[in-house]
Amino acid sequence: MSGPQIQQMEKALKGLTIGTVQSMNEAADRAAKDGLIEREEQFQIEVSGTAEEFFDWSIAEIKFGTLFTNATGQRDSELEQPHFTYGASIITATPVGVLASVMEWIETDRKEIVGCKLAIGVAASDRHTKFRGFLHASFQGYGAPNNTFMPEDIGEG
Repeated sequence: MSGPQIQQMEKALKGLTIGTVQSMNEAADRAAKDGLIEREEQFQIEVSGTAEEFFDWSIAEIKFGTLFTNATGQRDSELEQPHFTYGASIITATPVGVLASVMEWIETDRKEIVGCKLAIGVAASDRHTKFRGFLHASFQGYGAPNNTFMPEDIGEG
């Protein structure tokens, strides 16, 4: 390739890069405007008590600061609900098993997911095992911040 051809190619690549950056900036501006982007909420729930040989379950109601929406046509994921993952950390000497399952998604009348009912189960291989620790739960999906301000909070009403 001769010098002028290389210069033309470099100019074309610079134009492509600038166009890509502009497109990315436009997408970020749209997300900031309507608030709909991929979001993650994380919770740390303290668990403690006495674990037995069979699972004992409790239900916790979790309220999100995000309105998760089913937007499968606007993103790569085909998931209709937020993606849920969890883990546990036990700070006592004897390990116990901790499980978590979403039992119900809490929705608005517009089918936006604003929380869930989470079943948390604990069991041990030994009887009467005292434990203390934390369940770490994450919910990831497409959504916008849940505006929880009252009119008096923003100077109206």
